[in-house]
Amino acid sequence: MMKIAVVGTGYVGLVTGTCFAESGNRVTCVDIDKIKVEKLSGGKSTIYEPGLEKIFLRNIKEARLKFTTQLEEAVKDAEIIFLALPTPPGADVDMVRRGIGSDDRIGKRFLFPGIGYGGSCFPKDVQALIQSAREVNYDFEILKAVEKVNANQKLH
Repeated sequence: MMKIAVVGTGYVGLVTGTCFAESGNRVTCVDIDKIKVEKLSGGKSTIYEPGLEKIFLRNIKEARLKFTTQLEEAVKDAEIIFLALPTPPGADVDMVRRGIGSDDRIGKRFLFPGIGYGGSCFPKDVQALIQSAREVNYDFEILKAVEKVNANQKLH
């Protein structure tokens, strides 16, 4: 059994916290929304996911899953902390590139998008995924289309 904190009780945070509690861990989920925390603490799920309500209620009852608005309380004794916070929509790629490129271990050379992908691993991995899908009789059309577009991009 581990003590786990999950910061954020949206879709990802609530499902993550509930599943870790179901695995026998002690989980404290924290959120800034007091009304949401009160609902969750009272056994009222704020999202719908098939099968979630049953394990959500069981883990509250068995005191493996609790909720708070106090960040310090949630993380104080946690062995692992998961951040399940809202992310801003996808970011300015130039700012991300500058930030990552300023790290000398990474550098700026490989952070500019080109007309396609290449390298020694990615094309091979795409082909391996297509082949694995074929072996289980799945026609991975979207990945085959990606491979085709990439091959055509290299010609231009």
